[in-house]
Formats: sequence, C-alpha cells, structure tokens
Amino acid sequence: MELNVIHLKGLIDIFTELEPERILKKAVVRISEILNAKGCSIFLFDEGCDCIELAETTGIVVKEKKHITYKEGEGLTGWVFKNRKPLLLQDFDIATLEELKSEFGDDFNWTGKYSEGEHRKPKSYLAVPITSKGGRFYGIIRTSSVASNFTITDQEILIHVADYISIALENSHHYVQERKKADYFELLMEFGTRLHSHYNLNDLLDFVAEQSALTFSAETCEIYLRDNEDRNKLILRAGFGIPDKLINSAEHQVGEGLTGTLVKENRIIRLNNVLTFPKYKGKYRTEMKKNLRYGDRLAFLGIPISIKNDVIGALKLYNKIPRYEGGHSYFTEDDEKYLAVLGDLLAVAIENLQYLESMKTSAIQMFK
Repeated sequence: MELNVIHLKGLIDIFTELEPERILKKAVVRISEILNAKGCSIFLFDEGCDCIELAETTGIVVKEKKHITYKEGEGLTGWVFKNRKPLLLQDFDIATLEELKSEFGDDFNWTGKYSEGEHRKPKSYLAVPITSKGGRFYGIIRTSSVASNFTITDQEILIHVADYISIALENSHHYVQERKKADYFELLMEFGTRLHSHYNLNDLLDFVAEQSALTFSAETCEIYLRDNEDRNKLILRAGFGIPDKLINSAEHQVGEGLTGTLVKENRIIRLNNVLTFPKYKGKYRTEMKKNLRYGDRLAFLGIPISIKNDVIGALKLYNKIPRYEGGHSYFTEDDEKYLAVLGDLLAVAIENLQYLESMKTSAIQMFK
C-alpha cells in the first residue's frame, strides 16, 4: 500500500507523542486506521507471570477488568512471543493448519482465544515484537483484517511503530529505575535520622511499617518480633494496611508458615505468588483480605530482623502496587536489596532501644 497524507499524519501523530501510555493509546487507533484493520492490540511482557498481558486495544472487549494474557507458544500471538519475530499471514481464513505448520513449524497453532472484532478467523493477521535496540523484549503489537490481506509494506509500518514504542518504553524504564533509587535513598536517609529519634518501641515499629509499605509500594506491611517469654513464638507487633485487631494478637511459631520460615532459616524470601511456596499457610489470609483494595495477597517480600547473630523477628510486605507507568506488580531484586538495608537499620535501632531500656531498669534498681 502507498501511504497517503492521512496515513502520514497518523504516523506523525504517534511519533510526536512522548508519554508511553499515550503512545500506546494512539498507536492502536492510528494503526487500525492506516491499515484499515478491524482492530489493533498491544501486549506488554510481565516478568511476574512470564506472559504478555493486554495493555491497550481498539478491538478486544474487556469485561470487568479481566486480565487478557498469552503464554509463549499460545496461539498466533504466543508464537510471536516465543520466536520474537514478525508474523504476516495472508488468506488465513482459508489456509489449512497443515499448510501453516509446514511453513511456520509444528508448534504453530490458532486458538481463537481473543480476537479483535468478530470471533472468527481473520483474512489476514499481522504481529511484530516490540524489542529495544539492546535486545530487551517489551511485548507485541498485533492487528487483523477481515476484508483484505496485509502486505510487506504494512509489516514495515508496524515494525517502525514497534521500534518507536520500544524507545518510549526503554526511556520510561530508565526513568522508573532512577526514580525508584531516589525514593529508596530518601527513605534510608530519613530512617537514618528518624530511627534514633524514637524512644518507644511501638512508635518505632509503627513508623517503619508505614514508611516501608509506602516506599516499596506494598499494600500491607507486618512486623513480627519474638515473644519475650516464649522465644519460639512470634507476635505481630506492628502493621500497615491490616486489621488493627491483629496487632499484638496474631502469632506464629518459629518455623511455621512464611513468617516462621523467615526467622528459622534467617533468609530473605521473595515470591511472585505465595501460593506456590510449600510452607505457606495463609493463617490470617481471610481476615487480611477484608482490608485489601488490590486483590488477594500474592506478591511477597520478607526479611529476617537480626541483631548480630540473633534473629529477633521478621518484616513482611505483600501486594506490590505499580507506582509508575510500566511498573511491576511484583517485588524486584532492587526491592530486596534496599529492604535488607532497611532491616539492618531497624535492627540497630531496636538494639539501641533495648540498651536504653536495660539502662533505665538498672537505674531504677540502683535507687530502690
């Protein structure tokens, strides 16, 4: 096809946009117009589920915010996801599966899982991967037509749009990383100055629970400490985003569930889905879910709190809430590293409070 003035204006409209979210919205609309397609959709890669998820569309009807995803090799879109290369199908509505397998491989298949417009085989299908110059895979942009076949020129147009989207997403990714680092350093700086201004353990723990949840974009935070009388028992001493009635009443045995494992094994645990962890018990899951706004508590990051070689408790974060466009819905390696530093600072602050308390007790005994 030859590009006319209207088509060129449509492409320019995409290429002059800077914000990733607006680029995606404009891309699916303009591509549908330029290629005379029945719809266009963009799927972005989610490391958390190792799948691509629908980010923007003009043709797929999404009901009740349902997550539309594809795994590698699943249908035509999954084939592009797996092979990381463009796919152009002409006269797809009359082609046999045997013909297609002979051309694209035995793993080629059409599921009809989600389609733009009518739920029937399109005449032509076109999809290209969205990949940065450095090789980072961001997702897929796809389109289909029931009226006519797409051409090699159409494919080149879509590749150019995908390249521009990859640049925008790459810039957004770097921005998010730098912003996150700034947030972490700001938190640690504040902790360094404020941790030692708390002379009451409850106030200290409340401050840490709230600030940890806000900084690491977690929906909830829990801090458990060993019971003074029974060292094998862990008591919930502070929390953020959880029912108040659980504070000082929720408990775990050392070695029990996620909380007990953090303390017993003295190691950091990071999970995209806690239900996959064999020792997860979900002891207070039902009560916790009543307070949640962002779905079940699945994404998890927990650290042990240690004073020297003595593990005195654990800090747990649940439900990662993406703060920026393109942000993750799971905790990252960076989250883990910075939370570990925060845990060390908290341990020092608790140790100082314990020392002050012992000095206070000694002074009282001296003057009795």
